[in-house]
Amino acid sequence: MLETGLDSEIAMLRVATRRVLELSAENDDIETGIKLLSVLGATSTRLATLMRTQSLLGGNREDDTYKAIVDALKEVNKELCQSNP
Repeated sequence: MLETGLDSEIAMLRVATRRVLELSAENDDIETGIKLLSVLGATSTRLATLMRTQSLLGGNREDDTYKAIVDALKEVNKELCQSNP
């Protein structure tokens, strides 16, 4: 799973969220609406957590920020190796 990232799980949660939104559009009952809103909140929180986790794991390695961090770490490592022979 980590080789491909969390893309499939993120996509699945987005589909589930979209389906809950579609159900809420057809709903007229206040109690059901409250339950749907609760589900939407939970899926949004889980989606944000997955996206954050993916980012922390280096999710999109083509990202300029990721490349800049890796380059900076390489430079620091090179300087440390030169100062501690």
